[in-house]
Amino acid sequence: MHYTTATGEHDRSLALLDTFGNRITQPALLGAIHAMRATTMLNAGRQAEALSSARACLTGEWNGMAWAALARFTEAEVLRRLGETRRPVVVGHDALHLASVSGPLVGVGALRTLALTHIGGGDLDAADEVAARFADTVALQSIPRALACGTMSSAAVARGHFGKARRLALDCLHALPADDRNGLGRGVAAMLAGVRAMLGDVDGARWAQERCEVATLRSGEWPDVNPILSDGFARAAAGEVTIPIARFREAAQISFAHQQVADGVNNLYWAVRFGDRDAAVELCEPRRRGEGPLTGLMVAHADALLDADAARLRLVSDSFVELGYIPFAADAIAHAIIALRSAGLPHKARELSPRLTFLRSLADDFLSPAIRAAELNTNLSPRELEIYAMTSGGRSRIDVADALGIRPSTVTAYRSRVRERLNTW
Repeated sequence: MHYTTATGEHDRSLALLDTFGNRITQPALLGAIHAMRATTMLNAGRQAEALSSARACLTGEWNGMAWAALARFTEAEVLRRLGETRRPVVVGHDALHLASVSGPLVGVGALRTLALTHIGGGDLDAADEVAARFADTVALQSIPRALACGTMSSAAVARGHFGKARRLALDCLHALPADDRNGLGRGVAAMLAGVRAMLGDVDGARWAQERCEVATLRSGEWPDVNPILSDGFARAAAGEVTIPIARFREAAQISFAHQQVADGVNNLYWAVRFGDRDAAVELCEPRRRGEGPLTGLMVAHADALLDADAARLRLVSDSFVELGYIPFAADAIAHAIIALRSAGLPHKARELSPRLTFLRSLADDFLSPAIRAAELNTNLSPRELEIYAMTSGGRSRIDVADALGIRPSTVTAYRSRVRERLNTW
């Protein structure tokens, strides 16, 4: 079971449980079977079955045993993935209490669930408090240390502390065994690709993408979204816009199809931050909304983007700042600048430029497509923007054409058009 879980072979894990589970009659070990099945179902993207197995463990004679901590943790993690922000905190704290009799790994997992719930719920201060409890864990090796560093990296990303996030993500990956396939490594590698993309580190983003691919087992089960995301980020690092948007939307659809609501919303919001209107329409659908003020602000950002409402985008940006999500705030104000230029109000757009510069300074001067577009003296289409960014970065028109799947002559035509509009390139 440990081996097949580590290699991501969920069907094989379930086959083992089915083979041996029926032979077990001792109540304590029956509880173990329920808890292990719950964890396997969780990792396989089968949330309803995971929740059912976790609760079966908790309602038996074995409720007071070590397996109850694993079941309670799984229940909290399922609820978090379903987009809830209140119940996972209560259940997660219960799992943390029970973990005192089951060893450090379940306790670290519960802390991770609590921290990610607070991040997704818009409470970064609470997430930081939970992250501080990892202090003893980071002295450990392998999985507990990796869980701790990966979680603290997520909190740093949310605040825009990209340099810190990069260091912690690398610590996480180095703590994992080389043959790790349990999901943590590829998830953190995908996040690292995103961090490096926002810092314009093309080689670093590609390295993270390769690490994500190596950590992903192609088992024929439900497709993993992390290689898809890391490919989008690696392309974004090089200045691409259109294909990364398609990747984020693809990842979102896979997440939603497997009841990973929280991840689906986050993946869609990446596309919104890149200026995609189709993703904004989908994010505004009521069925896509989870709990908490952060999701509400994401939806408000998408709605204001669709209406090109600069005033509302500015309000959304200010609200993100109040919560501490500086990168989101910077992208929202960038979209406000673009909206003002589209409305024929370039002087109003220029008035917001110092605000954008200030927010960027708080987030290690990251450079997203929205920011890159806002800092130009005219609005460009997504295709124009990416060809401008890619060719300005020194890539040849043949290389750009190959990356985007278009003809070199098309790249030349776009370059000429953008040159005329910018009058400086």
